[in-house]
Amino acid sequence: MAYLSSKEIRCLRVLAERFQKNETLVHSSEKTLKALGLDNSEFSAVMRTLEALGAVELHESGDGEVGFVVTTAQSLQLVREIENKELKQKDAPDIVAQLQARARQNPVLAWIIIGALVLAMGLSMLDNLTSLVERIAGWLAR
Repeated sequence: MAYLSSKEIRCLRVLAERFQKNETLVHSSEKTLKALGLDNSEFSAVMRTLEALGAVELHESGDGEVGFVVTTAQSLQLVREIENKELKQKDAPDIVAQLQARARQNPVLAWIIIGALVLAMGLSMLDNLTSLVERIAGWLAR
């Protein structure tokens, strides 16, 4: 998806919300501009950007300015995409999954990890074995 400014995302959300209420026709009135958080000079540029994404259909007035727009279902899909992306960014990165992906791509790294795990397990077993031998020797010495 293309990069959108915060104003464009806000407009897209407002238009998608109106689309869900079956309010698809949007005029460039003062009330609409206020709801979208835009002024007259920004309205045309923002709507042309949203048209390029398929979120709206523009209908120009005689002087080439945007007279009104018709919101499409694509606006709702774009908002869902943005929200999904925002949720993914909020999630903490999964370090284990990243390490697994790197190990799959690099067999040397995988063998280093396997070796480290085997070494740690072996040292732990050796430590436990020495503790056990010391206990048994202590019992036998009594």
